[in-house]
Amino acid sequence: MTTTAMNRSDAKTAPAQERVDAPDNSSVMRQTQGVIGFVLLASVAAAYFVDFAWVALPLVIGLGLVFAGASGMCPMALLMARMPWNKPAESNDREASGGCCGGQRRP
Repeated sequence: MTTTAMNRSDAKTAPAQERVDAPDNSSVMRQTQGVIGFVLLASVAAAYFVDFAWVALPLVIGLGLVFAGASGMCPMALLMARMPWNKPAESNDREASGGCCGGQRRP
């Protein structure tokens, strides 16, 4: 038996668990990137046209991005995930909501 065949037969893949109650992660990240871009552009424009003190806001955003890159945790993405439009839609259907208590269905 070749090593490729052994690797395929030995590898056990765990079944993918779907979370119905979680927002799409890529959607939250796109929203976060959009907000960051907008805030950066607006604050640089404010620093140029209004007062140079507005340059502090892009510095704070930049420090947050450095922290997110170093730690793997983005506080702004966590905040965006808690926004009401990223919450799951409430349903009266017990199957769609994950059971009688609204929790995640367990296999």
